[in-house]
Amino acid sequence: MVRTELRMARRPGAALSLIGAALVSLPAFAGEPPQVLAKPAAAPEAEAPKRVFREWNPEGRRDPFEFRSQETVEERPEPARRPEPAAPPELPQPDRRPSQPGETSLRQARQFVETKAADAEAYLAVQSFDKVLEACTEGLNKVKDAQIADQALVERLERLRATAQRLKARLEIEEEFRKLGIEIQGVVWEPGNPLALIKGRSVRRGDTVENALVEQIGPAEVIFLYKGVRCRKSIGR
Repeated sequence: MVRTELRMARRPGAALSLIGAALVSLPAFAGEPPQVLAKPAAAPEAEAPKRVFREWNPEGRRDPFEFRSQETVEERPEPARRPEPAAPPELPQPDRRPSQPGETSLRQARQFVETKAADAEAYLAVQSFDKVLEACTEGLNKVKDAQIADQALVERLERLRATAQRLKARLEIEEEFRKLGIEIQGVVWEPGNPLALIKGRSVRRGDTVENALVEQIGPAEVIFLYKGVRCRKSIGR
């Protein structure tokens, strides 16, 4: 009815009066206030998805410049840290104390003696007998002072020294024999009774010339024994 009356009203004043009459004619609910319908809340706008860069993962070989779309950023919990490994038990360290002075001096003394023995052998090869004797004497003295218990090394030095002494004595005797001036003028060779002509006289095996014993007469030479050393003399020399 009210709606019909409103449509019929053409003037603004008449329309207002009709609206007021309609409001007065509405029935009142006893003890219940009129309800005001609240405007429904607008739905929250969907938050635009954020673009985030992918995290670099060396194991997965992912491209660090590629990004993921339509992905929300979430706070990731910090990964649990692995417990640090316990320190290994301390192992007993080897004894690295410097060698005792006695051990060092003994080792050095042994090296010194071995060096002298090698030098003596080298000098003996070139017939430098005086240097051989000097090296052997120094080596044996060091063995005695340092109390080196090496019988093989001692025997080596003693053998070198004895050889040098024998060869040196032989050279000295041969030189002394040459100074006697014995010359073989000729030989009368007979297989059973040879003769040698020395300084104008004939000598046989067993005769002595200038303290040199005629030991053997050969077709071209005579062998003398002088102070324990055999010395040879050829004809014309």
